[in-house]
Amino acid sequence: MTRQVRRLIFTAAALVVVAAAGWLLLRQGEQKQQAAQPQGRTLGFGAVEQVRISNAEGEYVLASQGVDVLPEGLAADELTALTMEALASFAVGQSINADVDAALYGLEEPNVDATILYASGQSLRVRLGKRESVSGDYYCRFDDETEIYLLSQDIAERLLLSPEDYISLQITPACRTQTSLSAVTDARLYTPQGEISIRSCANPDEETRLEMLSFGAVTHLVDGPGIVHEMDRTYGQEIFDALFNLCATEVVAYGLDEAGLAQMGFDQPDAAAEFFMRNGEEPDTPEERWVLRVVFEDGENALITANDSGVVYRAPRPAFASAQYEQLVMRWFVSPLMTDLRALCVEIDGLERVYEIGGSAAQPEIYCEGKAIDLTRFRSFYTLAVSAASNGDYMGIAQPQGEPVLTLRYRYKDEQKADDVLEMYAMDARTLLVSVNSVAEFAMRRNYADVFMQAIEALETGGEIAQTW
Repeated sequence: MTRQVRRLIFTAAALVVVAAAGWLLLRQGEQKQQAAQPQGRTLGFGAVEQVRISNAEGEYVLASQGVDVLPEGLAADELTALTMEALASFAVGQSINADVDAALYGLEEPNVDATILYASGQSLRVRLGKRESVSGDYYCRFDDETEIYLLSQDIAERLLLSPEDYISLQITPACRTQTSLSAVTDARLYTPQGEISIRSCANPDEETRLEMLSFGAVTHLVDGPGIVHEMDRTYGQEIFDALFNLCATEVVAYGLDEAGLAQMGFDQPDAAAEFFMRNGEEPDTPEERWVLRVVFEDGENALITANDSGVVYRAPRPAFASAQYEQLVMRWFVSPLMTDLRALCVEIDGLERVYEIGGSAAQPEIYCEGKAIDLTRFRSFYTLAVSAASNGDYMGIAQPQGEPVLTLRYRYKDEQKADDVLEMYAMDARTLLVSVNSVAEFAMRRNYADVFMQAIEALETGGEIAQTW
């Protein structure tokens, strides 16, 4: 072995020794540092029963049923549950030397002094100091310990909340059925225009069952002045949707009695809704009664109170507060199923026709003056008959003048059901005033009568039956 090789081996061995010594020194330093700064820890004893909080906002007790200084049911269930879940078990960072001045960390006069009571019977006291500027976490101490830890910002700021921060801004529950049309049963709306009564057809009594025959498949009826209409489902759902998941922008006051509410105008509200809901898909879902009262503030906002909660919310003005009767009414005047009829009677320009409907529901038979009429062609004719619809002009309660241009009378197989009678009166060259069962509220295009006369002739001569007008 040459001298040069021996020198290289000696040098390599020396480097290995130096590296090993350096590694040992580094490990000793890390161990000393870890001994000086103990690792973080996990606190909490499982399910939380209540939290007693004292902070700059006051003193209160947080529990699963709410906040003790708030009216029952006013606290947000989700926020309450999240806070209690966060305190069930949580971690803190490494402790700071216990000999330091607590005042430097805001712990001599803490911002929060809270006691967490656990279902196990154990408890944990938390005192919260200043906010650490870099991490945003908060200095804290536990029980009677002198060590100072950093508590995560998320948990710390839950202990800094005021009781009012727990107030839910949700006024009514979210709809838990497929649509609000399924959830709302009966409703009574009070608007600046007047009162609107809506009835569900889900479980009809005998009177409602007979009224429903005028409209075939129907979800709700709207009561007018001496008349019953089918509810327009599109606009009706828009109004019903506004009854659910109604959320406020802020809580204006709470804990008010009726005298306190009256001072804010709720003894004579600008609008109100009294409605019943079965808010669930299960057959045994109970029916709930709700009353919402609304006081207008400006064109966009309103004050709202629900049931007897004594809470006043500020929220965007809800759609139900300005519901329009004429929009809730279905445009089509009547639309009975042909199989529910025993006859359709027509009078127009001195011409009278009685179309008798017999046979079975599966195979109806149509006769006029003893002559059989082709079923397919009569279906087209009948489609035109029940297409009579408002042009959107609401006339209030109008008084027809003269004799009707066209009269349609629907006679039902059910002898308990009164005839539905549509009488159409000329208002001008382009418009007819339509009286439904002697109540005239809406107008329609006069062209309908002309097309209907042509359809009678086509039905009898074999011509094409128009279904649009």
